Amino acid sequence: MVTIVLPFVILFLNYFIPSGLMWLVEWCDFDFLRKYKIQPKRKNSGMKIVKATFYLLFIYFLVILPMYAVAFHFLTQIDYFSLEVSNIPNWKVLLLQLAFCFFMEDTAHYWFHRWLHTPWAYHVIHKIHHEFESPTILSTSFAHPLEILILGFATFLGPLLLRPHFLTLLIFVNLRQLAACETHSGFDFPFSPNNLAPNLIGGADFHDFHHRRCSGVFSSNFMWWDIWCGTCGGFFEWKLKQQKKKLAESNKIHQE
Repeated sequence: MVTIVLPFVILFLNYFIPSGLMWLVEWCDFDFLRKYKIQPKRKNSGMKIVKATFYLLFIYFLVILPMYAVAFHFLTQIDYFSLEVSNIPNWKVLLLQLAFCFFMEDTAHYWFHRWLHTPWAYHVIHKIHHEFESPTILSTSFAHPLEILILGFATFLGPLLLRPHFLTLLIFVNLRQLAACETHSGFDFPFSPNNLAPNLIGGADFHDFHHRRCSGVFSSNFMWWDIWCGTCGGFFEWKLKQQKKKLAESNKIHQE
């Protein structure tokens, strides 16, 4: 029971605490942070946020909790999939295991997400998630239950194949969720992962572009599958225009 309840409680808090803090930032609309908002002119209504919160509680307790119970049962009780719970790996092994899990998640997520944008899958399943044209952290898991299960399988694919240490699994699923929250935050800060590792990590501006265009840009954490498959949807051209625009505005201010 502990191997199911504890990971779920950590995941739950890891989602709703950052969501609450970021919603406070959006609601207060601080002047010094407004320039980092990707879509500053769009604001999600309070009613929409309340609706999303209640829906997310349903998703977490009636979809994600059962999914966790099944996944962790396989990973702790079934001999073939059983994870190591003693002999904590050293940091090098831990990093390699995390890298493998992230690569497998990104690969599966890309192809599943791309399929979710086919006509039938979009209108039946994925359309709910795109109700948020201006993403906010709460919209991260605001999706059809089937989508949660499909993309949840992408998350657990790496651990099911690798069978890493239990600690690796716990760290991975929470890092993956934080990464998903960051890509849906609606803010592009100087310290955002995409600004620390450009052309590698997608980040909030990459996924925000997807929500505005509703096509292309299917990757979850990294850009490589979109680059390799030619599904960036004009993101880099848009990014270049934005940079030129900011530079021109900066030069105008200095001249004045």
